Amino acid sequence: MKGLIATLLIVLVVTSSSLALTATSQHTGKIVIDHVKNAVYKGVSAKAITVENSRNIIIEDSVIKGSNYFGILIINSTNVTVIHDVIVNNGYDGINVQNSSNVMIAFNNISFNGHDGITVWEESTNVTIKGNLILGNQFGVFVLDSRYIDITRNQIVNSTIYNVYLYQASHVKIENNTIVGGGTGINVNYASFIYVISNVITRNLVGVYLGIGIFNISFCYNNISFSE
Repeated sequence: MKGLIATLLIVLVVTSSSLALTATSQHTGKIVIDHVKNAVYKGVSAKAITVENSRNIIIEDSVIKGSNYFGILIINSTNVTVIHDVIVNNGYDGINVQNSSNVMIAFNNISFNGHDGITVWEESTNVTIKGNLILGNQFGVFVLDSRYIDITRNQIVNSTIYNVYLYQASHVKIENNTIVGGGTGINVNYASFIYVISNVITRNLVGVYLGIGIFNISFCYNNISFSE
């Protein structure tokens, strides 16, 4: 019985074809949200949350820290909002979005994760990254093989490699961000329909690097200083 109780504390799995709920809990391990519709998770404390094959999910006012891998993983899901959360000190990415659509990541503290603050990849679409503090990760925001991504009004600070990195991405807007103190402020390769507008890009080793395979890029009204 003691072994069974310990196992239940490590992983909480929520699964339902149609569920409307609000969950508030302290949880020492990982939460898995699988095939769930219409749920709000507010005030949760956990090592990690996985949202899989789900829709209409909100994760709000929660603390996600200390995972060995991703803090929040969103995979094969739609209409997911991650807002006003603290996502720190995870072993790999703070938030990883895969093959998902209509995702809002807003007003979070995403700091000191082992790899990326936020990764969007695997053909994800319509992802908004807005108003976050993204501090002290290897990559601040990494967009790979995805489209219709808005990166707006974030503070992306002290990423050791890239603050913003786009690779095989299209229809990406990077606007009104403060991008400070990274290896490279913005790095773009193999991308199209990219809009870099009205950002403050300062104190990076390289301010902006535009590589190969870029088509239809708009770069205007940016303030680049104290960078090569």
